[in-house]
Amino acid sequence: MNRQCFFGYGLSPSRNLSVAIASNWIEAYKTYVSPNPPSLPQLASPSASESPLNPDEVWVKTKSGKYWKPGSRYYGKTKQGEYMSEKEAVQKGCRPANGTGE
Repeated sequence: MNRQCFFGYGLSPSRNLSVAIASNWIEAYKTYVSPNPPSLPQLASPSASESPLNPDEVWVKTKSGKYWKPGSRYYGKTKQGEYMSEKEAVQKGCRPANGTGE
């Protein structure tokens, strides 16, 4: 017995929906769920406007109390942190990451 396949592609309706979602989830969401898709969450990393104007400032990871100097790998890239002068960071009890802040 030869069955007619969905749209001639051999895909069931639910499989076709999965393909639609995988190829373009925003359009599939608009079609099958709501015309207003949810907005994507923003990461808590600092933007260029939050970057320090003073190159002598360090990036302090507030959770660990360690700080990084400009040009180092994690400078301004941890989830929770703030810019401040190195002097202020030391006064607050923060220590340089890896012993040097580099």
